[in-house]
Amino acid sequence: VGISLLTLGFAGIFIWARIMRAKPIAQYLEEGKTLAVIELDTEWENAPWKKEDWISEFEKYTQLDFKKYVQPWIGRRIGVAFLRDFSPVFFLETKNRQKTIDFFNQFKLAGVNEDIEKESLSGIDIYSFEVGHGAQMAFLGNYLVITPDIRILKNIIQARREDSTLYSSKIYRKIAGSLPTRAQGFAFLNTAFIFQETLMNELGENPLRTIIQPILEAFEGQGWTAKMVDSELIIENFTALNQTRLNKKPLIRFEEKYRGSLTSFLPENIDMLYGSQNL
Repeated sequence: VGISLLTLGFAGIFIWARIMRAKPIAQYLEEGKTLAVIELDTEWENAPWKKEDWISEFEKYTQLDFKKYVQPWIGRRIGVAFLRDFSPVFFLETKNRQKTIDFFNQFKLAGVNEDIEKESLSGIDIYSFEVGHGAQMAFLGNYLVITPDIRILKNIIQARREDSTLYSSKIYRKIAGSLPTRAQGFAFLNTAFIFQETLMNELGENPLRTIIQPILEAFEGQGWTAKMVDSELIIENFTALNQTRLNKKPLIRFEEKYRGSLTSFLPENIDMLYGSQNL
């Protein structure tokens, strides 16, 4: 009986942890409107930066005690997404909604009887300041979502019930599924949108477009993860390629696999190397 209860206890803890942990922020974003996503673990052990340093910078900038006003509610995951018009959407995992609202109340304009206004949309409360800041906020799952424009936030709330999320997209699933799951940092870039929305539009009818476009259209998306291993920062990358544009031909056959032989000519203290062949 004792073993059975112990087994049930561990199973309960495992299920609770899976339910309570923050979902990937891609589950709250629309597939056709998201350019990039960045997620970080706030409790990143052995991170390449010192936690004390950025806490000190936060306190210097806000004049608020981090331990008193932030630590009681901030969760492990934070992130930012950029939409097709390059508008940012911020995600902060929170452990206590009321304490989160109490924190943002510290930023009311001085000398103004300003309260955080609240309205409801599809059962979700939207918070905003009456006068300043231009911050629109709502709680979605374990996240506080912050946007500069109320229309962006409303679109996110209304789209979250649909199946057209970034998380369910073929490109995102392919990239996220090909990278380590236990990483402290994750980034996703929809290169197809980036190239179309920026470079291709800038080129217009420029003759260079006919040369560059077939190359860029071969790339669908990029993903990166970051983690610390034995005090070393390890960054892994996965590139999703458009097999239709490549006519489903293998880019590199095994006998022609890129070996990176140029590394034998480089010093040990180099920061970054990017290599390729047959460009």
